[in-house]
Amino acid sequence: MKKVPSLDTPMTIEDQMDNAGCSRVKDKPMKIMSPIKAKLRYNIKLLQQKLRRRDRKITDLKSLLDVAIKKDMSSDSASKMQETFGRMSLEILTNTLNNQERK
Repeated sequence: MKKVPSLDTPMTIEDQMDNAGCSRVKDKPMKIMSPIKAKLRYNIKLLQQKLRRRDRKITDLKSLLDVAIKKDMSSDSASKMQETFGRMSLEILTNTLNNQERK
């Protein structure tokens, strides 16, 4: 049963939290996440996963190109690789390599 404070006595923090519906764990109030904040956190996780996948794809392509360069493949093989991986993947790889050279 909740205490109902009189007008004469000030409310303690515990009473305020009880009235607000907050629970306490280790003397810290638990915060209820707003729906907007939950959606934004979900979007952050989703975008981070996309970045991890993109980075993995770039490293795979880079290692494949390194192997091709070491084996001294002809330009025909390079053009076949371009066709296989598609234009977008090649652009991502070249942009990443250019950015690494700048550093």
